[in-house]
Amino acid sequence: SLAEEHVQHRSGTDNVRQNCCQFSRFVFPLLTTKRVFWKDILEELLMISDAKELSEKGVRIWDANGSREFLDKNGFSDREEGDLGPVYGFQCRHFGAEYKDMHTDYSGQGVDQLQKVIDTITSNPEDRRIIMCSWNPKGLSQPLSGI
Repeated sequence: SLAEEHVQHRSGTDNVRQNCCQFSRFVFPLLTTKRVFWKDILEELLMISDAKELSEKGVRIWDANGSREFLDKNGFSDREEGDLGPVYGFQCRHFGAEYKDMHTDYSGQGVDQLQKVIDTITSNPEDRRIIMCSWNPKGLSQPLSGI
C-alpha cells in the first residue's frame, strides 16, 4: 500500500510525500531507450573524462568519442586520445571548474554536486533542492557539452 503524508515546508506550502516507491534488489530507476548495466552507470559517474580508463574496465560506450578521429574532426586536436573533455562525470564532481585536460587534479575545484546530494540526503532528506545537473550551458558550442 502507498503511505502518503502531508508535510509543511519552511515556505508554508503543503507537500505530499509518498514513501512507498519500492525497487527490487539491484534495480536502478533510469529512463532510457536501451539496456544499461549498473556497473556502467557507476563507472561513468565516477569517471571524470578519461575514455581509456572506462574502456579498460569494459565500459566501451565512450570509445568513439575519445578517438583521435573524433577529436580532430571536432576541433579538439590538442586533446590526448581518450580525453572526453568536461562531460557529465566532470560536471557532477567539479561543476564550474575550468577544464584543462584529463590528467589535471581538480580536487577542491568547482562544486561537487554528487557529494552535495549525498550530504543533503543524509542531513536533510526533506530538502526539495536535492538536484544534480550535468548540463553546463557554458559549453553548448562544444560536442558532448550536454551529456
